[in-house]
Amino acid sequence: MKVALSGGHLTPALAVIHAFRRISPKTKLVFIGREFAQTKELTRSRERQEMKKLRIPFYPINAAKFHRTYFLRNFEELFRLFPSFKESYDILKNEKPDVFISFGGYLAVPIAIVARSLGIPVITHEQTRTTGLANQLIAYFAKKIAISHDHSRKYFPKNKTVLTGNPVRPAFMELFRKKPEWLADVPINKPFVYITGGSQGSHILNKTICMLLPQLTTQMIVVHQCGASVGGENARELEEARATLPAAQQRRYVIREWVSEKDVAWLFQHADLIIARSGANTVHEIMVSKVPAIFIPLPFAHMNEQHKNAQLLAENGAAVILPQQELVPKTLYETIRSCLKRGEMMQRRAEELDSTVVVDAADKIVALAKELYDDTIKTAQSQSDKH
Repeated sequence: MKVALSGGHLTPALAVIHAFRRISPKTKLVFIGREFAQTKELTRSRERQEMKKLRIPFYPINAAKFHRTYFLRNFEELFRLFPSFKESYDILKNEKPDVFISFGGYLAVPIAIVARSLGIPVITHEQTRTTGLANQLIAYFAKKIAISHDHSRKYFPKNKTVLTGNPVRPAFMELFRKKPEWLADVPINKPFVYITGGSQGSHILNKTICMLLPQLTTQMIVVHQCGASVGGENARELEEARATLPAAQQRRYVIREWVSEKDVAWLFQHADLIIARSGANTVHEIMVSKVPAIFIPLPFAHMNEQHKNAQLLAENGAAVILPQQELVPKTLYETIRSCLKRGEMMQRRAEELDSTVVVDAADKIVALAKELYDDTIKTAQSQSDKH
C-alpha cells in the first residue's frame, strides 16, 4: 500500500506517519506540502524539514488560499488555483498512491479533488471542535471523514463520519527524565514556565514577554519558543532584551526559535505552567501531558475555533483563557502568578480529564486507510471476475 499525506496541520500528520511505521512498516509514504512557511520571507516549511528527517519523499505545491476577510485578495489567488490542480495531478499520477489522507487546510483542497477524479480514496481529518472552509470542501470528495470531537459530527455527512480522536505524537506518550541538551546547564530551582506561539511564533505574545522579562526572570525559569518568522527578528529582539538583565536572570531565560518533538514532550511533562495559543493539537497535547495552561486564542480563527478548543480545560479548572485583547504585560503577569499559586489545584483538574483523552487516534486513522485500500482491491477483483 502507498499513502499520500498533506494538509495544514503537521502535528497529527506526523503522529499518523509514526503509526504507519509501527503498524504497517511496508506501507510507502509520500508527503505533499508547502515549500516555504512564509512565501515572502522564503522560510523553509516545517513539513519540508520534518520529511527530510524521516526520509519521506516530499513534493511541494503552491496552492491558492482564499480569504474570508480580505476578499479582494482572492482575485490574486485565482492565478494559483489552476496551476495547483495541474501540480496535484502530476504528483498523484506519478506516485499512484492507494489512499490520500488530508489534515485540512487550503493546500489539501486541490489534491483531494484530483485524487477523487483519479479514483484514489480520500480520508480527511478534522482536529477542531468546529470545521474550516477547506475541510468542508474536502468532505464532499472524501470517502471517510475522521473527527476529533463528537461535537463536530453536525458539520459533516453522518454516513461518512467516524470519531477517531486527535492523533498524538508518540513522544507525548513516553516519559522523559533527561533534560534537553540545550537546557542542561539551567538549574530548575524556581517555578518553570514554557511559552510557545507555535512553529511560526506569536508576534504579540513575544512583544509582551519581552516587556515582562525583568519580573518573570526574578521569580521563575522561562523557556520561550518564539518562532522563526519575521526573518528571525523576534528572536534577535528577545536576545537583546535578555542581554540587559543581570547575569543570574539571563540564565533563567532560554530562547528557542523551534523545539523538537521530544524536547516539547519533556517541557510539557516538567513545566509548572504552559502559555500558548490554543490550536487543536496544542490543546490536545497539553491534555495528554496533564499540565496547567494559559491559553491565548487566536482572535481571528475561523468560527472562534481556538477559544472553543480551550473551553473544556478552562471550564474544568485546568486552564485559563486570556483573550488577546487583554494581553498586556500587567494582566499576563498577574495571570501567570495566579496560575502558579493555584498550580496544584489546576494539576488535579488536568488529571481528572484523563478519561476524556483519546490516545489511539493515529492507529484508528491507519485502520481506516487499510479498510479503504482493502475495499478498493476487492472492488477491482470483483470487476475483473465479471469480465
